[in-house]
Amino acid sequence: MRFPVAALCAFAFACLTACTAAAPPERTGYVQAPLERQVQTHQSRIALLEQQLAQVLSVQQQQQQVLADLQASQQQLSQQLSAAAPAPALPNPGPPLKAPQPAPAAPTPTEIYRQAFSAYTTGQHETAIRLFAEFIEQYPQNPYVGNALFWQGEACLATGQTSKALAIFTTLLDQHPQTQKAPYALLKRATLLSEQNNSAEARQDLERLIRDYPGSDAARKASEALKAERFVQ
Repeated sequence: MRFPVAALCAFAFACLTACTAAAPPERTGYVQAPLERQVQTHQSRIALLEQQLAQVLSVQQQQQQVLADLQASQQQLSQQLSAAAPAPALPNPGPPLKAPQPAPAAPTPTEIYRQAFSAYTTGQHETAIRLFAEFIEQYPQNPYVGNALFWQGEACLATGQTSKALAIFTTLLDQHPQTQKAPYALLKRATLLSEQNNSAEARQDLERLIRDYPGSDAARKASEALKAERFVQ
C-alpha cells in the first residue's frame, strides 16, 4: 500500500511540474498579441500622419512659390507701366509774376517847373500851359510862381489865347508884384490893352512901370514908348 501512494505522489508531482512549465508560454502568447497589434496600429497612424504632413508641406511650398512668382510679376508690370506712361503735363504757369514796383516818387516843384519851361522852349505850348498850371496849383507859395505865371501867359499868347494871357498877367501883377517878371508882365499887359484900343489903360500901365520898376529894362522900353507915343512889346 505504501508503494502505490508514493507512486501516486510522484506522479502527481510530475504532472504539476509539467503544468507549471507549460503554463508560461500559453500566458505570454495571450498577452503579447494585442500589444503588437496596438504598436502596428500606432505605427500605421504615424506613417499616415507623416505622409499627410509631407503633403501639406509640399502644398505650402508650392503656394509660397506661386506667391513669390505673382509678386515678381506684379513688380515687373508696375515698372513697365511706369516706363511706358507719359509724364503728366504740368499746368501752364503763365507769364512770370513781376515783383511789385514801388510807386514812383512824386516830382519835385523844381522838376515840374523845368518840364513846363522845357515844353515852352520846344514849342509845346499847350503842354507848357498845363504843366505851369499844375505847378501853380500844387505849390502856390513857391517863389517861382510869379515866373510860372509869366511863361504861362506867354504860352497862351503863342497859341492865340489873348484874353487868357491878359488875365494871367493881371493875376501875376495883383498877387506877385515883387517877382522879377512883374515889370515884363506889366509891359505885356500894356501892349495887349493897346492892341485892344484901350490906350488910356495902356498908358497907365506904362507910367506905373516907370514908377514902380525904375531902372528895369521894361521901364526903359516903357519910357521910350511914351516919348514916341507908341507902345512896344
